[in-house]
Amino acid sequence: MKNVKFERSKDKVLVVSGCSHTQGSAFVRKITKPIVKKKKELYELATPQLKIKYKKDYVSADFVSNNLTWGGKLAKLCRADKFYNLGFGGFGIESVIRALRNYAYKVDDLKNHLFVIQVPSSSRKEVFVVEEGYVRRDGIKNVARTAAADPFGFMPPDEVKMNFVTNFFDADVTEVELYYELYALQNFLEARGANVRMFVAPFTKLEIENTLQVKKYEGTLENWDKVSFYDDLHKAPSFLDMFNSLNIIETENLPTYRTNLMKNPKQWTLHSDGTVPGDQHYNEDGNFALANCIKENLNKRAKLHKLEQIVAMEVEGEEVVKTLI
Repeated sequence: MKNVKFERSKDKVLVVSGCSHTQGSAFVRKITKPIVKKKKELYELATPQLKIKYKKDYVSADFVSNNLTWGGKLAKLCRADKFYNLGFGGFGIESVIRALRNYAYKVDDLKNHLFVIQVPSSSRKEVFVVEEGYVRRDGIKNVARTAAADPFGFMPPDEVKMNFVTNFFDADVTEVELYYELYALQNFLEARGANVRMFVAPFTKLEIENTLQVKKYEGTLENWDKVSFYDDLHKAPSFLDMFNSLNIIETENLPTYRTNLMKNPKQWTLHSDGTVPGDQHYNEDGNFALANCIKENLNKRAKLHKLEQIVAMEVEGEEVVKTLI
């Protein structure tokens, strides 16, 4: 991972992407329904408590992005000349890849760009849902949630959705595939001259922990591998080599930043400070601490990932999984 560098003669551009933790959508009531006042789109703050705190009922997207999110705080810390918040509340890794790729298509020179990606959960893998002839995108997690029967027995399980989640989706394979796609995005942006950084904690965590999970993914490629004339040319790097080549920065020491920078280190979420009860998204102070953590660790890679070895063995017709440390 090369150190982040900028040319002094050019504008310094910060572009961030992620899910709601990046966009700041938790601060407003309905991110999909702004109102128009004096030809400006405005969003209503989510609660009376937020309206009292910020002394206004409606705010612009720029107000949220620049003043309340970790990206806006980071832009000030890095003295960025331009800042763009490409977070999408409720969406996942594919959303990040699509947004940053489309942004890069529009910009001729990325050499003075810093892209910082908050990696969303892979459980937000996109699927296409067809309803009454209309096709829309949804996350597999949402599909699974609506597939189950309600706990009170008023609504039975959705058999079609249950069949899809059970027989046409695998969480391990999905996660491995999505991280390979992040690796491709990183390579694409760096080839265009950009600086790229990512962080996984504190908003999610890697679910791939053992070699059996990776082998499951590799097994899905067997039919594809057999078709090739040139095996040596199409093989991807191993999962560990790929993952450990991602520019994932260290954020484990984030609690220290909260302790050192916040007046009340125990109130870093919208729930804990009482402004949006029940909402665990970071508040402005929590995002300020996170931005400082990111800024000071931009050139510090997270600890290398190691896979626990798993060996599957057949014992009297039953598969027993043995863990080797």
